[in-house]
Amino acid sequence: MRVRVVLRRVELSVCRSEKIRLLAVCCLLCFGAISAHGKPDSLLLPLAHGESITFDIYFKWGFIMPRAGVGTFFVDKQADDSWNYSVIFRTLKLFDKVYPMRDTLSCVFSPQQQIVSAVKIADEDHKYDVDSLFFSFPADEDSARIRSVRYKRHRFRFDTTLVALGKVYDMTGGTMYLRAINRLPAKPGEEFPLQIAIGRDIVNMSFHYIGEAVVEHKKKKYNTRYYSIDIYDSAFSQAKAAAEIWVGNDLNSVPIRVRAKLSIGAAEAYFREGYNLKYPMECMISR
Repeated sequence: MRVRVVLRRVELSVCRSEKIRLLAVCCLLCFGAISAHGKPDSLLLPLAHGESITFDIYFKWGFIMPRAGVGTFFVDKQADDSWNYSVIFRTLKLFDKVYPMRDTLSCVFSPQQQIVSAVKIADEDHKYDVDSLFFSFPADEDSARIRSVRYKRHRFRFDTTLVALGKVYDMTGGTMYLRAINRLPAKPGEEFPLQIAIGRDIVNMSFHYIGEAVVEHKKKKYNTRYYSIDIYDSAFSQAKAAAEIWVGNDLNSVPIRVRAKLSIGAAEAYFREGYNLKYPMECMISR
């Protein structure tokens, strides 16, 4: 009964589609990397065709922490050497009673690892939405241009152009960034900024490297590198350290744990399993 009361409060105060989309940026960090303006750095891409990684996602309110959903990531290399990155997320039965979600996010990168397009197909609370992004990087400009188109409940909502400076990604492509910088030498306190295109907005984020840490979950232990995340959006209760993430300290750089602070409670994601990883998962120190 208490869990249902908590979920009702979540429905009223937290579970809005745009907030969940931003939460996904934190909870669903699971790919490789590109550098500024989509230019490739192939040495930093720990990717393998057919890779899949699954996370369990929880909502925490006080001492209650029910499992809310499952997210699975897929990496596919196409016949033309382009890359497709996709995420499938669904809520579990308990949360389906409050705010059911069935989201599919995907993005396409050229063989040169430059982002081309992205789409989010969402069935949230039985409402069907489609968001599409089309990226261009003019050679004579320092900025990126993103055409953003939205259909909500099968009706056209907007078609607009966003302009961004520096590292800019869609939600799925943005998940590549941290897994790359985790492979680079870093000193505690070092900062890594980026931007995410969502709907009509460009959302600013920044990763701060704190240091090494051991994460334990379900009798398994992992050596990780620990980061805090600043997210400048009203979906989160604070901008500074709005989220935390622990990334496996090995060549795969798979996120092991993520914690995002929300207006009520927090959301947490834990690595469950991975298949067809490019390298042995040496960060796991006990099982």
